Amino acid sequence: MRLHGPWQSWALDERTALTIGVYDGVHRGHQAILERTGAFDTPTAVLTFAVHPVSVVSPGHAPPALMTLDDRVRFLELHGANIVAPMPFDKVTAAMEPDSFVERIVVDKFRPVAVVIGADFRFGARASGSAETLRTLGDRHGFEVVVVDDIVDNGVPIRSTRIRELLEAGDVANAARLLGRDHMISGKVVSGDGRGRSIGFPTANLDEIWTMVPGRGVYAVTASVDGEHFHGVANVGVRPTFDASEETVEVHLFDTNLDLYDRTMRVWFRRHLRSEMKFAGVDELVAQISVDCEHARRVLE
Repeated sequence: MRLHGPWQSWALDERTALTIGVYDGVHRGHQAILERTGAFDTPTAVLTFAVHPVSVVSPGHAPPALMTLDDRVRFLELHGANIVAPMPFDKVTAAMEPDSFVERIVVDKFRPVAVVIGADFRFGARASGSAETLRTLGDRHGFEVVVVDDIVDNGVPIRSTRIRELLEAGDVANAARLLGRDHMISGKVVSGDGRGRSIGFPTANLDEIWTMVPGRGVYAVTASVDGEHFHGVANVGVRPTFDASEETVEVHLFDTNLDLYDRTMRVWFRRHLRSEMKFAGVDELVAQISVDCEHARRVLE
């Protein structure tokens, strides 16, 4: 169940086991927290934020989102959340002191028997609240506080920040290992200049992408449109062979001639095939695209 509207209107009839966080990506570290929250004999509730708090407290410095809010809610439910509450985050919320946040929102709206948090959890104005702060408030208001240890990969804690760094480097395979699934973007297919079709590799040009796109390069991908699934290759970059300057995401789907214009496409990045390259001419580009497609077919078999 997803709670809608301003947090002041929320009301739950029973006590919950609550976890709090942005949960961008719902990665393996998040999944461990959700699993621990689900161990209590009460409904599992997640208090998340509709926008990243950094976008409010430091405009212009928020990290790119790993998933849309709708997908975040869906994956939180998939991993055991009975109640997901995307809290609108604004300057008033950002200015709440830790004790006010706990009293007015955590206790009054969620009635928790326990609050489960990650090892790096901070809350309240200026991120001044810590796990110890929460424990003190839990003693006062009658809820347990459980801190879940980091899930570590190759000696480093799994964090959304680390996943973004891997995606920026084009390392979608290792990003997928930390996420627990392939990174996905969604976009609307818009008209392009038709250059791909003219050289024998028609592409779907994606726009209205609201989540993080991996770094420039060519990728083996899977895609879906209206429930149909395809294999293909995606190019992220500026098409330097044609002296273009605008960064685009273009997807060539294998073995289909569907009219995709104005439809929504989901794309999962499976493997980085090569970096962006500038070729001497169209013939050299076409030859390399053929190699890329064969490589992708082998990867996706």
